[in-house]
Amino acid sequence: MFRLFPALLLLVAGCGAAHQAVATEQPASPVLSNSAAAEVVTAYDRGNNELNAALNATGLAGIETEPLRTSSDAWLRITKTRGQTVPLITSGDPRFIVPSGAQWFVASSNRVRGGVPSPRPVYTVFTKSDGGKWLAAYSLTPLDDAPPPAVNAASAATAVTDFADLLVQPESVGKAVLDHYTAGLAGQDDFARSAALDDQLANGYAVGLDVLRSKGRTLQRSLEPASHPVYAVRTTDGGVLAFTAATVVDVIKGASVTFDASSNEAALPGGQRTANQFRVTRLQTYLTYIPTKSSGSQAKVLAFTDTPVSVR
Repeated sequence: MFRLFPALLLLVAGCGAAHQAVATEQPASPVLSNSAAAEVVTAYDRGNNELNAALNATGLAGIETEPLRTSSDAWLRITKTRGQTVPLITSGDPRFIVPSGAQWFVASSNRVRGGVPSPRPVYTVFTKSDGGKWLAAYSLTPLDDAPPPAVNAASAATAVTDFADLLVQPESVGKAVLDHYTAGLAGQDDFARSAALDDQLANGYAVGLDVLRSKGRTLQRSLEPASHPVYAVRTTDGGVLAFTAATVVDVIKGASVTFDASSNEAALPGGQRTANQFRVTRLQTYLTYIPTKSSGSQAKVLAFTDTPVSVR
């Protein structure tokens, strides 16, 4: 965006003519170049594959930060308990959303896992640590196309920290999502129907409830008051793409509760256990398009992940 400064009139002695000088403000530049961002992605892939090969959760602090680090730690523990290995992961055709004036950026790439390409691009948020190292904070695969980011003449996106004009507050996405599928609010709340929210998350929760009930068990899911970092970038229509997370807790009760041997919940604590109650803490992350209040549009959950991080 250009801003015109008031004209400066200079009177030149002896001619009576006025000369006008106009200065313009240069557009803010991205926090780093695309080539530098590509190097960050390559370094992350290399470090990630090394840690995965060794199932080394301790080393995650060198390549990831919250909330992704917590999720990766849980998956490595689950993989280790099962005696499995993690396939080689690479990122191809990376593209970038790089804001100005912010120490983070988004990379979208066609990820190949064990030779199998992902059906859609994976969006990864990288943030700069206090020590100057770029760490991955979120990684999600949208099931629907994400609206394009707004960029200035220098190709810099806009990082958003003031959410007053948005239909849904990013830090409240977790609660709004939970209410959507536990209270059956589809078509009644601020969310448009989406494959991630309705076909996967909501339907998966409903199926899980039915399975537990058939076994004489109950499930109570609640939101834990935990805060997680939020990253939001402005879209061309004035809304935002928001990366957020929430911690939910499942309390499962029954006369004899045992997780299926092949489940993540059984592998996480190191093997099958039986009790009359289990408390499962889950980390959920979301990529959500949130419009402005005045737009008349609805928010849309484009992607989510769900990871059990503790079972007791």
